[in-house]
Amino acid sequence: MKIIIKKIELTLKITMKNYKYLSILNKATSPENKLAPEKMKITNHLRDDTLTIEITYRPVDNELKLNTFRRTVDDYVWSLNTVYKVLMSMEKGNKNEV
Repeated sequence: MKIIIKKIELTLKITMKNYKYLSILNKATSPENKLAPEKMKITNHLRDDTLTIEITYRPVDNELKLNTFRRTVDDYVWSLNTVYKVLMSMEKGNKNEV
């Protein structure tokens, strides 16, 4: 029996009260979408208090490259984390100025 994988999907949802921060996360990471490997699609959707990131991978001729998918997800989460840390540091800096 041959196992055939047609598609792998991953959905990340970030919910927070601060819409401005969500918007910054969205804008800062959206350029990454264009750098996705072949047969991989990344989309961002910002609605109300939630940023949704969908990563879809469609293997070609059942050539599943899980490491490529994993590295892409890892890079994306790293980018989100970096932007978040910058926002938190700016917020902390603003509080120290008062």
